[in-house]
Amino acid sequence: MCEPPLSAKLCRDEHGGAVLWLIGSGASLLEGDELLISVALRDGARLAVRSVAAQLVHPCPDGGWGRLHIEAEVDHGASLWWAPEPTIVAGDAGFRADATVALAGGASLRWREELVLGRTAEDPASIRLDVATAVDADGSPCWRDGLASHPGWLGPAVLGPARYLGTELRLGPGCGPLDAAPSPGDPRTDGWLALAGGGAVRRVLDTEPADGRVRLGCR
Repeated sequence: MCEPPLSAKLCRDEHGGAVLWLIGSGASLLEGDELLISVALRDGARLAVRSVAAQLVHPCPDGGWGRLHIEAEVDHGASLWWAPEPTIVAGDAGFRADATVALAGGASLRWREELVLGRTAEDPASIRLDVATAVDADGSPCWRDGLASHPGWLGPAVLGPARYLGTELRLGPGCGPLDAAPSPGDPRTDGWLALAGGGAVRRVLDTEPADGRVRLGCR
């Protein structure tokens, strides 16, 4: 079920795989908007989630927040490739987002998140941000990540001058860098960090979103 300001269309890619396209059908995210995206993959299912355009979080005249909730459940043998276009948080906007992913044993996940702080010439310091991602694999915590606009978040210990933050997480069989130990200079694994509970993650910070997307491997 889909309701404006977000619609969805299920298609097939050139290899016959299922692709769910997220389509903006109205202005969003605006002050007071609260969007929920829920995806459940049953045994053996394979799905890629994309979007036709970036998501813009608009400034809120009354100082409110736009909110996005994402829930994903991936059963045994299923595979989810989550890679919508970036979320752009405009200057003076407030954005809260949380994503929770539950993987059964034998499930696979590629999870890409891209965040752009401000449009051209906008000051990231004017943005209010509170985002978090939690991934559990076979009932155990695997990945916890988040970013909030507390004091010092734009300092050298966190983002520094970067306006672009891109992250890709890979878990489960057949996910590329997981099949080889990270090794500096190896194009298969360069820039990837192994996770203690299995899997790998790659993070890119950049002052220019276009350059950051290239470094993350977006096409």
